Amino acid sequence: MCGRRRRDPRIDEEQKKAREQADQAKLIAEREKEEQRQNLAASQEAALQTEAETLKAEEGKAQRQSEMMAGKKPSLAALRRRSRRGGRRGRSLLQSSAGGAGFYSRFL
Repeated sequence: MCGRRRRDPRIDEEQKKAREQADQAKLIAEREKEEQRQNLAASQEAALQTEAETLKAEEGKAQRQSEMMAGKKPSLAALRRRSRRGGRRGRSLLQSSAGGAGFYSRFL
């Protein structure tokens, strides 16, 4: 054999194990990356949906406000909202629920 030594079989086994471990680690890393991509895509989609809902709500609010401010006659729904909120009616300190009744106490 011309003085060459044979390669130790343990080295081949160790190299094979190391290759298998590296392949497994690579597969795990690829799965984690794919999972992160999916989570990112889902969060972006949710953000877009939330943004669309917010925009729709703001448009509705702007429409209701313009309906109250417009020179034309307000709709029944606008009148109901106004009456529920109190509108421009005068407020009495004696009948208010905000503690105004104590202001005119006979004991003060």
